[in-house]
Amino acid sequence: MSRKTQIYELFIPNLKSATETSTSSLTPREKIFPELDLEKVAVQFASLLPDDKFTPAEIQGFLLTRKKEPNKALEEVVGWRDKLLNSKAAKSNLIRT
Repeated sequence: MSRKTQIYELFIPNLKSATETSTSSLTPREKIFPELDLEKVAVQFASLLPDDKFTPAEIQGFLLTRKKEPNKALEEVVGWRDKLLNSKAAKSNLIRT
């Protein structure tokens, strides 16, 4: 299960790799999302997910569909988090009964 630092580390590379093939000194993503801004978004993103509830694969799967849109990932993470937590709780209750 993932902790805040792991979540942060998943966020940064997923979004950086989306546009790093640019030949100019700044990629299009870097022009829109300077490194400092992306780091702030990554910290906010990580703060919205509880420790030890999601696997790195679950988080990475979420991020891959928003690879070029860090703000979209931040906007949608709460809904995704709640839906997945509810799904996991329902499965846990089924196993107990």
